[in-house]
Amino acid sequence: MITSRTTSSRSAGRRRALTALAAAVTAATTLAAGLPAASATPASPTTVPAMAPTVRPAATASSGLYGVQDPTYDGVYRQATAILGLRAVGSRVPASAVSWLLGQQCPDGGFQAYRAGGGAFCSPTDVSAFTGEDTNSTATAAMALHRVGRRAEAARAIGWLRRAQNTDGGWGYVTGAPSDANSTGLVMAALRTVGINPRTVRSAQRRTGVTLVSSLQLRCPAKTADRGALSYQKPLQANGFATTQGLLGSVTGLPVARRTPSATSPTMRCSNGRQTRPLTMTAAASGFLARALGRDGRLPNAFGPGDDWNATATAVLALVGAGWGRSAVRTATTALQRNVNAYVVDDSGRDRPAALGTLLLVARATGVNPRRFGGTDLVARLRATERP
Repeated sequence: MITSRTTSSRSAGRRRALTALAAAVTAATTLAAGLPAASATPASPTTVPAMAPTVRPAATASSGLYGVQDPTYDGVYRQATAILGLRAVGSRVPASAVSWLLGQQCPDGGFQAYRAGGGAFCSPTDVSAFTGEDTNSTATAAMALHRVGRRAEAARAIGWLRRAQNTDGGWGYVTGAPSDANSTGLVMAALRTVGINPRTVRSAQRRTGVTLVSSLQLRCPAKTADRGALSYQKPLQANGFATTQGLLGSVTGLPVARRTPSATSPTMRCSNGRQTRPLTMTAAASGFLARALGRDGRLPNAFGPGDDWNATATAVLALVGAGWGRSAVRTATTALQRNVNAYVVDDSGRDRPAALGTLLLVARATGVNPRRFGGTDLVARLRATERP
């Protein structure tokens, strides 16, 4: 889902794809899920899907696309997130917005970040460049299409995701890329959204996305502050954003149903390198996020100074979905309401549709009025970004 500091829409989108997949890049992005480090050894997918035949060009018109920013690196992701946000709060989604997203689907059911018009076709997958159809765009599009009643197209996207599963049970950003917690979390959220339990989607080695995410959790050998966190990939290193997305897909689809979380924030207690009271993966991850949000209700930016409002928003969704950390959810939601523009507005002063969509998802999950979210009408601001 989204980190929010960039210098231009084009560089922002590229960093969206690269940061989501890299364990240690130097800049944050606009939207995203995760790319594996270039030096990582790819995990073999269970089945490598055939490349999309070049027979179906994308629509040339931009009518219905949310956001004036260059869509090259995030068009599908931001469109789908905007649609999910509007549906979450019961707001009508224009037919033009749905049509734009449908026009981006590749013949084999997957989605890439953006298919330009004018006769452009789906690009071949290039693991080294992280281009071609990707799991993050496809998973988010599948959820959006399912929520607007385009079940057949959503099912085709889910089929593509199932074929892209790695043998370790998880998913990487593109087919053949090593699995990571962020991409796996998004795919599991998509599966849950369409009514599929991720534990039933097994690789040839009988492993699941939950298997992969659990293998990336820091437990008793880690320092106290990091216990329960998820790592983006191995070697294990606590990563707040990876924890938010990995936990989200482990417990819920989108939108997250409104509920009041438990006041408890589970704590992993250890003695001699072992847990004294076993916690589930989701409980331990929830406890880590609740502590990491702290008294000021925000997660720090993992790629530089400042706050990561996208990770903070995703943490709220994950905690509500998991049912833990009531105080942390309230504090973080208040912080988001006070910092809407810091999250939503890009460096050129333009609203980011995916950030607005994510805040609408937060409003739905927490029961906050989306038209008075920190004094902001999120619905109106998102609608204002749609291209005529």
